Amino acid sequence: MDIELELPENINFLYTHDVEFMTIEVPEERRNGKPYYIWNDEFVSAEVLATKLFQSNGFSVISGLEIRNAYNYIAFTRDYIIDEFIDRLSKHKQFGKLEFGNKIQELKNLRKKITALKDEVMKHNKLDRELIELAITLHKEVRISHPDNLFKEYEIFEFVKTRSDVEIISLIKFFDKIGSLYKGTPDLFIYKKYDFAFIEVKSNTDSLSKWQNCFIHFFQEIVGRNIMVLNIVNDKW
Repeated sequence: MDIELELPENINFLYTHDVEFMTIEVPEERRNGKPYYIWNDEFVSAEVLATKLFQSNGFSVISGLEIRNAYNYIAFTRDYIIDEFIDRLSKHKQFGKLEFGNKIQELKNLRKKITALKDEVMKHNKLDRELIELAITLHKEVRISHPDNLFKEYEIFEFVKTRSDVEIISLIKFFDKIGSLYKGTPDLFIYKKYDFAFIEVKSNTDSLSKWQNCFIHFFQEIVGRNIMVLNIVNDKW
């Protein structure tokens, strides 16, 4: 489902936020119009450079989009998918209802349980970690016909299980707010013990898009200041 939001081209007038910028200077080389930066005598992309930089400072690094994908299920922003499954199974001809009846009921029960546990998070700041297990079950249903990268995706769910209730609750509320919108998701998610942050990586010729501004605004409003922009500036030879 592709959600389109009507936002002015320059939303800096609509959203105000004081995002933290961290600037580093690194020699740059352009290849096919794209910037590459030197790290330990080799040229790497901006995102790889940022990953190595944070890892060298004791942080673990995960793709921001991978975290986003997991929370699509944990925050139940993909509730419409269950309806799609039920509708698809119900349309089978000749004994379809008999053949898929149990599966349809299982999906309805799954939706009911997830909705109830998410309501507890949204209304009472109470996390029952069964919600994560049910999210994994939903993920399996959705991805059953697309097995690529499943091991990596389940690793992300297992990582989420290690995080504090406070962090998980805040991210559930945030991703519920922005729905299934992918645009604007930062490049990296970094963590060290219970410290965490989203990182958007920018070259000195790049700027935040309206979607990234939107992400930052709502993130600061709901989660806090655990988000920053890493600005990589060309340190000319």
